[in-house]
Amino acid sequence: LQKNSSIKGTVKIAFVIGVNAQVSSVTVTPQQGANWSNTAKSCIAAVVRGINFPEPKGGGSAAFDKNFTFSAEAQTF
Repeated sequence: LQKNSSIKGTVKIAFVIGVNAQVSSVTVTPQQGANWSNTAKSCIAAVVRGINFPEPKGGGSAAFDKNFTFSAEAQTF
């Protein structure tokens, strides 16, 4: 939203935290009615890859997915 305030809608962000607490994969999928460019999806994926997560307990990996709704009206910085 900071780079393109016209982006709006909901995307599903699915990611896996692997060994050494590194994000090993990220998928950004626009949900119904959302029209997102590949650039916007890549930007979101890069942000998720840059988050410092704790290492999964017991080793191995942990998978997550969550829907996020973006709206210029709702942004607070």
